[in-house]
Amino acid sequence: MKSRKVFIVEDELHIQRALIQLLQDEHPQLEIVGTAESKEKAIPLIQELQPDLLFLDVQLPDGTGFDIMNEVDLKKLKIIFITAYSEYAIKAIKLSAVDYLLKPFLPDELTEAIQKAEKIIELESVSKSNSSGKKVFIKTKMESFYVELDNIIYLKADGNYTHIFLLEGNKDILIAKTLKYFEDTLPEDCFLRVHQSYLVNTKHIKKLQGYRLSMLNEHSVEISRRKKPIIMNILQRH
Repeated sequence: MKSRKVFIVEDELHIQRALIQLLQDEHPQLEIVGTAESKEKAIPLIQELQPDLLFLDVQLPDGTGFDIMNEVDLKKLKIIFITAYSEYAIKAIKLSAVDYLLKPFLPDELTEAIQKAEKIIELESVSKSNSSGKKVFIKTKMESFYVELDNIIYLKADGNYTHIFLLEGNKDILIAKTLKYFEDTLPEDCFLRVHQSYLVNTKHIKKLQGYRLSMLNEHSVEISRRKKPIIMNILQRH
């Protein structure tokens, strides 16, 4: 298992110290690069240190762990919540947390959460380094898998979620990530943000009618005025 950088946000110092000791004893491959007891202290340190894995308490003296998630770059960061409050579990899962550990958690539960994070990091790494550049790693609530880029027709924003419409089987997959995440992740030479709500695979555009695109699955996608000249140029080249 590769070395990973870990940051801990926990305001109860005895729990923070116990977690550090457990990580050092049981998971020496993890490098603890920093700790914080509040949102104010945590955010600049997380941004500076760029950890791979974040252990995050929900209730903090000056806010919540969810506030921190809203202010840091989550693209490379895997989050394991540690809290005494089970009622936040659903929200954590919706925000794509790797796991949710209820205090006091067992060493085996911690190990399982770390293994989940490691698996996701490895799969994403393989996806990004794929020599053909033709696959993207997708993680839903129930499973993780690869999707061929050519199989994606378009993506539609739904708040903090994204619908991915596939050519194969005319399926729609709901992912707990924003459209901005996919805009930053998918290759620019294939995918174009045509509207605040839509990211399309330019290979699967059938035709342009006014300010709407007809896609291969017969769906109609709205486009913004400033993107129309770009789309017309793409269609001419195709």
